[in-house]
Amino acid sequence: MKIGLMFITSGPFSDPDLFAHLVTTAERCGVESIWSVEHVVIPANYKSPYPYSASGKIPGGEDVPIPDPLAPLAFAAAISTKIRLGTGVIILPQRHPVYLAKEVATIDVLSKGRMMLGIGSGWLKEEFDAVGVDFHQRGARTDESILAMRALWRDNLSTFHGKFLISIPSNAFRSRCRKTACRS
Repeated sequence: MKIGLMFITSGPFSDPDLFAHLVTTAERCGVESIWSVEHVVIPANYKSPYPYSASGKIPGGEDVPIPDPLAPLAFAAAISTKIRLGTGVIILPQRHPVYLAKEVATIDVLSKGRMMLGIGSGWLKEEFDAVGVDFHQRGARTDESILAMRALWRDNLSTFHGKFLISIPSNAFRSRCRKTACRS
């Protein structure tokens, strides 16, 4: 059986000392993976129903600390050697896929292949409004972003042209991404 810990960067574990203790203790105890979550912002008094609770509200409340999911995973990579590092999930349509592909590839290399990317399309319309992304296009943006990132990770000289994204030819990603995490 493999055991993973979810929400490892939110709430009290947004404190670097507690987070470091959690990571090193989890690795010492044989935990297989740790998973960070993402919300850029949880707007006060949001109306969108959280789909995973009966109350329709996110656990922890609107003011729970939720750091960026990738920076703590890079920190965890530096203080551990075996534990796998995952996002559960990154809200993909709110991020530019070229930046995200590079960030994930970089953490994968720094961790020697322990990075896992979990993605989602998002549920909180007010958050999309706050970052200036059309909530109703999130599915199409997610699909296109997946294709773009796979091309960046896979192809020796990648190019991608889509409805939301046009990237310039590049070969900077393939060499910076270990095959274990950046498969297509």
